[in-house]
Amino acid sequence: MSYSINMSFGLLVLLAISGIVVVGQDFKPAPPPPLVPGEGRQAQEVVHEYVGSKKCRMCHGQWHKSWQKSVKGQSFQILKPGARAEHKRKVGLDPKRDYTSEAACLTCHTVGFGQPGGYRIALPNDEKAKRFAATREGVGCEACHGPGGGFTQVMGDIYLKERPYEQQEVRRAGLRSIEPQLCLDCHDSKAPCIADDSPPLKVDDDALRTGLGFHQHFPLRFRKQ
Repeated sequence: MSYSINMSFGLLVLLAISGIVVVGQDFKPAPPPPLVPGEGRQAQEVVHEYVGSKKCRMCHGQWHKSWQKSVKGQSFQILKPGARAEHKRKVGLDPKRDYTSEAACLTCHTVGFGQPGGYRIALPNDEKAKRFAATREGVGCEACHGPGGGFTQVMGDIYLKERPYEQQEVRRAGLRSIEPQLCLDCHDSKAPCIADDSPPLKVDDDALRTGLGFHQHFPLRFRKQ
């Protein structure tokens, strides 16, 4: 019995060291050695938990619908075998390989990977875990706006009471200010899916305001101007 316990504990330690977060009752073999990820998104301090883009949809349905069709909304699909094959070959990646369990890719192609409430790799037979993971796939709302555990509660109160609010109120609850550097945390030369000869990504304030590549913008009903 003692030997069995020690073996189980050893497997748990091995999974923890690997840095792979898994949901489910059974163990999952570790994926191939991870690629070298960008450091910025992983290094960000997390104060609140991630809640998933589905939570944001409750108040921001138009934004969410627009985002689902966007490049960012579909970015998780790129990790699947056969997707963007020509581009993968160009940057030295195997187009037939499944990258949906690669830590280096999940850092920027999911929401909050490895962080409280963030994306977790689901076992094939765990339907509950799959549903959880699906709400955190892609470059979702919280990838840019920050973990929503705090500010979604404030926004829920605003919509429930239909009361006016100032941006500073939700900022204090964790809503992140969108800055160009946030994009560069993933769109940098360290990203394994960016070719060495690719020109540096140029992100200006106008692109951020118009939601280019993310979602359309709509009037905020209760926000004070």
